[in-house]
Order: sequence, then C-alpha cells, then structure tokens
Amino acid sequence: MRIGENQELTGMEHKPASSGKWKPAVFLSAAVAIAVALYSIDPTGPSGQYLPHCPVRWATGFDCPGCGATRAAHALLHLRFAEAAAYNYFLVISIPLLICAMVVEIAPAGSLRRCRKMIFSRPILYSYIALTLVWWIVRNILSI
Repeated sequence: MRIGENQELTGMEHKPASSGKWKPAVFLSAAVAIAVALYSIDPTGPSGQYLPHCPVRWATGFDCPGCGATRAAHALLHLRFAEAAAYNYFLVISIPLLICAMVVEIAPAGSLRRCRKMIFSRPILYSYIALTLVWWIVRNILSI
C-alpha cells in the first residue's frame, strides 16, 4: 500500500516534520538573544577577548568583508552610527537589505511574495556578492 492510499483510508494527512510554523518564533528568539548578547558585551572591552576573532585576518593579515561587524553591531545597538560606520561601512549600509530579507524570510509563505522574489532575485544577490568583493578589496587597499 502506498502512502497516498493510506492517507485516503485513514483520513489523516501526512505533514512533514518541519512544517515551518515555529520558524518565526525560533528566528526571532535567536535574533533577540544575539542582540542582547551584542548589546551587553563590549567587543572592544575586556569581555571582548572571549568573542571569536576573524580567521581570515589571523591567517592572511588582511581584513575580510565582515571584519569589524561585531563591533559595528554593538555600536549600532547603542545608537552610535558614526562609530559603527567606522568599524564596518558595508554592514551599516547593508542593514536595510538584511532587515528586508529577514522579514521576508519569516513572513508566512503566501505573503510578501513579490518582495521575496525581488530580494532573493539573481540580480540582487549577484550585485550584493559583487559589492561584497569590491568592499573586501577596497577596504584592504585603503586600510579602512
């Protein structure tokens, strides 16, 4: 007997184990926990020594595109925008796109369909990847 026949006989529907109804709650809980940790722990202070360091910088001596992102996020959470930009310009200007992507990702499946198609379209993703690579090169040339 196939699964489809069994469903018709018993009247029960087969649902996948991860139907996604917990996705927004888990995502938001993780985001809040990370934000609280970043708000509480100053990466430039003594407690910052326990945060992970960049393996790219350790291995090559060059800054990766994400170097300074933890310090920038900490500064942003404390509403110090100029300081955040000094740590990582690219993160600061990426915030609107990242927030839109997070909202679209946790929204119910049928809603925000047009936004989802636009944000996760190939031109947007390829442009973002290209800008990340340009940022990586420029920040190391200019020592930003």
